Amino acid sequence: MYLRFYRLSRGRAGRRDLGLHLRDLPKPPPRGGSGTRQLHHWIFAALLTSVFPTLVKEFAPGYIFLFFSGMMVLQLLWVKLMVPETKGVPLEQIQHRLMRGTAVAPAPPQ
Repeated sequence: MYLRFYRLSRGRAGRRDLGLHLRDLPKPPPRGGSGTRQLHHWIFAALLTSVFPTLVKEFAPGYIFLFFSGMMVLQLLWVKLMVPETKGVPLEQIQHRLMRGTAVAPAPPQ
């Protein structure tokens, strides 16, 4: 059941990985921060899995759920306010916006 909904949630990606495929990129991705991002991800995943059993013992499950729900709301706000819309925007224009520092621009008219 989980895998069916997981596949549906990825839209047209269907059976592909969640990762970005190199063949879909026009040129090789920069290699500067990928190791840092992976290290950051692994450290915080390890912290969460080590702290979670303690949280379950100390707090009621409802409070833990509210905490993680609040974190998801903050993530949603961050994405809506800080992550640029890229649907229908050429890569060159996205790169130009990022270089100028105005990455968060209104979505193009449809």
